[in-house]
Amino acid sequence: MSDKEFITKHYNCKYCNKTHEIQISKEMLENRRKYPFPYVFLHDNIQDGQVSELLTILYIDQDGRIRGQEIQELDNDNLFSREQVIAIVKPLSEEIERLREDNQILKQKLENVEK
Repeated sequence: MSDKEFITKHYNCKYCNKTHEIQISKEMLENRRKYPFPYVFLHDNIQDGQVSELLTILYIDQDGRIRGQEIQELDNDNLFSREQVIAIVKPLSEEIERLREDNQILKQKLENVEK
């Protein structure tokens, strides 16, 4: 993908006090069901020689502006909380079901054309 297909944003993390550059595909901004939408990325925080992983959720509006943020320090045992797993899995399951239904419709149409 070329640079024309991405927008570059700079995000100042209040947890680690660093500025991060993120690139968001312009395709991600189009035809969303709702705005702002979550954009998730991980980054490290090094403090007193200790490294911790930070899960950062940025809320991006239709014009690509950052409208909000959430930051969570991850422990080494569980990458995601139960609530986060549910929030991730539910939309994926719904999309899988929608694709399954679309697949069935297309199979039926194909069978009708072959007859």
